[in-house]
Amino acid sequence: MNSKDIYYATEKDIFDLLASKRKHFTKDVLLELCKDRGIICSNDEDKDRLIEYISILPYAYQDLASLLDQVQINTRGDKKISTKIDIPFNVSLIQNAVNKIKEVRGEEKKEVFSVVAESDSKIVVDVSYTELDYGATRLKQRVDRNDRIEIIKNDDGGIYLRLPSNERMQELKNVVALSVIGESTDVKPKEINLSGVRIPEARTKFFLTLIQSTNGLKLHDVSSIKVAAISDQAIEEIEDDGDDIDIIQQEIVGKLQNAILQGSDLLKTIEYKSLIDKGFYICSIIWNTVDNNHDKYQFEASFSDTENCNNFVYSLRGVYKWKEDKYTSTRRAIEGLEKNELLRTVEKAAEESFDKIVREYCS
Repeated sequence: MNSKDIYYATEKDIFDLLASKRKHFTKDVLLELCKDRGIICSNDEDKDRLIEYISILPYAYQDLASLLDQVQINTRGDKKISTKIDIPFNVSLIQNAVNKIKEVRGEEKKEVFSVVAESDSKIVVDVSYTELDYGATRLKQRVDRNDRIEIIKNDDGGIYLRLPSNERMQELKNVVALSVIGESTDVKPKEINLSGVRIPEARTKFFLTLIQSTNGLKLHDVSSIKVAAISDQAIEEIEDDGDDIDIIQQEIVGKLQNAILQGSDLLKTIEYKSLIDKGFYICSIIWNTVDNNHDKYQFEASFSDTENCNNFVYSLRGVYKWKEDKYTSTRRAIEGLEKNELLRTVEKAAEESFDKIVREYCS
């Protein structure tokens, strides 16, 4: 039994949880929590007063679990990371690799591995573990997580790993890849990484090519863009290499390091074009595509390390259905086979775009 376990929650614990996650516990959610207990509160009630009131109510285990589930649902996210391994997909090989990882990390990291699906083209492994964060409020210091590792047979017969984007899974991605590769010293995992491409135009071109290359889907518009500036250190390295940096205006770059644009048809806006002309590059983008049924699918792609354009992450944010000659106002989540197919579409588009950039700027 862990000495850090919490056996009950104080009024302060509940208050801290609700107050620290204000964007998750909206007024509507708080009113619903009261309603679930048979308490009717006015829609005009001040949010801070609602938090104070809810925090002094009695809480059974199920009540606390419900609050923590609300936090988990809103913070879990669905961004993915991936890597490609150029060795033949072999079920026995992958099973042995997973078993070796279970033996080591099961005891050392307290991780529980469960193979939940297995076929000649895909193996799915669920990983359960506990995260501790003593800097968080008391009720959020210990979080039980369950993440999924997908090991997929690539179109060329190789191996493709897909995992959630978080620190633990980033670590496991490397562990699984190395375990699968084994003694094949001439094989290295392949990832999308533009840290060696220091030309802003090339980094922007990667995203522009990606969003227009999702097979079977037509680009509708771009609703969010984050741009960043090449760092002073990178500029010095480019100058040393003798590369063309005429488009980089250092005076402006020094004043503004990054910017986020939100709206519609952003690629056509004066603001976006002005930033690109000044040497900024895209490092994150949200775009919408439409299929033959006019349904609108929303995707996101970015580099979590924006300065070096490293750690590529992506997600399928959902779909706006086309009904009665207009789009639904709410975005619907997509699950199952449809989600897997759409994610694979983005992954292929990203791979093709990356390969094109490498050929054009690194050859």
